[in-house]
Amino acid sequence: MLKPAIEISPKQAAGFMVLAWVAVIAYKFNDLFLPYYWDEMAGYMSGILYMADHGLSLLPSAVPPQMSYGHPLLLHVCMAAVLKLFGAQPFVMHSVTMLFTLLLSAGTYLLAFQVSRNRLTAMLAFLIFISQPVVLAQSTQVLLEMFLCMQTVFAILFYLRKQYWPAILFCTAGILTKETG
Repeated sequence: MLKPAIEISPKQAAGFMVLAWVAVIAYKFNDLFLPYYWDEMAGYMSGILYMADHGLSLLPSAVPPQMSYGHPLLLHVCMAAVLKLFGAQPFVMHSVTMLFTLLLSAGTYLLAFQVSRNRLTAMLAFLIFISQPVVLAQSTQVLLEMFLCMQTVFAILFYLRKQYWPAILFCTAGILTKETG
């Protein structure tokens, strides 16, 4: 087997990831304070606010269908719980979505390393992912895409590691987030 020309230690990989996360947070910091816009207000925040006022529940009847687009309600429950703890300010809600994005990027690194067994390849996958315009655009919007993608990546990662119970948990969370998850 050929030895890679460039090797990255686990500490170096972690350092690169932290630097990339700091750069992304700095780049998107002002967006954390923007008002809710587009689908995040009509399709998600309206349902999240309704659920926070009327009680947390995964049952379809917990939120009127026009406020949830008929999707399962795991994202609504999670975000409404955060809203009840920290308030409904855009900074709070957008920060939670940013956290999902950062966890997703870490999962992307771990999945790429699981498949390739090469930290350089995993780091390149991480950097390509975190710099994608669609990821940057949705990293601070209260939408289900980053949340669902995070669940999918971790489900695949745990399945490949033969850790079936966490894989089942993440698959179930995906289905409870979006019926086609």
